[in-house]
Amino acid sequence: MLFELENSTLKITADEHGGELKSVTSKKDGTEYLWNSDPTWWKYSAPVLFPIVGKLVNGKYRAEGKEFDLPGHGFARTSDFECVREDNNEIVFRLNWSDNHIIYAGPIGRR
Repeated sequence: MLFELENSTLKITADEHGGELKSVTSKKDGTEYLWNSDPTWWKYSAPVLFPIVGKLVNGKYRAEGKEFDLPGHGFARTSDFECVREDNNEIVFRLNWSDNHIIYAGPIGRR
């Protein structure tokens, strides 16, 4: 679902899918400040990259002797977020836990 906010200067559009900012447009001259999500080249505009930025070797990592899969740039950009607040000044999305989001989150520095 798309959400919109605007003031006298800008109009923005955000999508629950990926919690992604889809458009930032100048109301003065119509200039679009984000990539247009043309799937021919790249289907995203401003994705949330979580819990990693980049890709892992073979899309896998190991922690405490177990192997885990994690897609490039993590799972947030392809997940559905929930809009928890929307008013004239802000839109707040939350990414809820899912069994699809299983990653290792052990203590920092533990090997």
